[in-house]
Amino acid sequence: MFKRLLMLIILVVFLAMFGSSCTRIPAGYTGIKVNMYGDKRGVSNINIVTGWVFYNPLTQKIYKFPTFMQTAVWTKDKREGSPYDESITFQTNDGLTINADIGMNYYFIAAKVPYLFEKFRRKPKEIESTYLRTKIREAFVYVASDYTAEQFIRNKAKFLQDVKNRIVKELEQNGFTIDTLSFIGSPRVPETLLRSIEAKIRATQLAEQKKRELEQARADAEKLVVKKQGEARARIAEAKAIAEANRMIAQSLTKELVLYEAIKKWNGVQPKVVGPNQLILDIGKLK
Repeated sequence: MFKRLLMLIILVVFLAMFGSSCTRIPAGYTGIKVNMYGDKRGVSNINIVTGWVFYNPLTQKIYKFPTFMQTAVWTKDKREGSPYDESITFQTNDGLTINADIGMNYYFIAAKVPYLFEKFRRKPKEIESTYLRTKIREAFVYVASDYTAEQFIRNKAKFLQDVKNRIVKELEQNGFTIDTLSFIGSPRVPETLLRSIEAKIRATQLAEQKKRELEQARADAEKLVVKKQGEARARIAEAKAIAEANRMIAQSLTKELVLYEAIKKWNGVQPKVVGPNQLILDIGKLK
């Protein structure tokens, strides 16, 4: 009996020392090797890449972290994402409480996966639902304190960008790259307040539109005045030109020129009726 027990112990020790196994790290994942016993307990310093990896299953474990894009969904709906309410609540600086469903696309930075595992000792989705959600919520709360309710409703896209800018550097230092951050559906605000703010926004937009239309009408009127003034100046200039031409013609007329022009047009027939002011040619004077 004692010999059998001794042989079993020796076999276990032998397997622990020399036994090995392997696993495959597929494309899009990074694997880390964790020492479970001995002086070197913890995450191995070697970052395991894709492919087949050999390890001792009695003293080591292999964990896989995805390095392709991950999607986090934190919603109030228990049928989407977590079975719990994970929506984000924050408050504007004038006291409006807002609740929103949030979506985020992100990556685990492959080179920092060992650091992530050593720091959190959790699986990727557990890190997402705890640490990442907490940091994102803190960023929403911080940024909302700089917005009024009306500013938030008017500028949701800018608000989200401010939240992302607030958190992106800190998360990158801790092993995450944020790709996109968005509202899922419309943020939840009191309906009466929302209608009031939307009515105010519409009234402001209508006033701005009327202002633009008035400015355009004034501009059109000014263009018409300028056009009419130009046409009037053109007519005056034309009249002055005609008058000047007539003056020059009048100054150039002489008795001889008038007589010459009359002769050119005379057909040789003596006029039958000659009024007192009509031209009578004295043919004898032309000889």
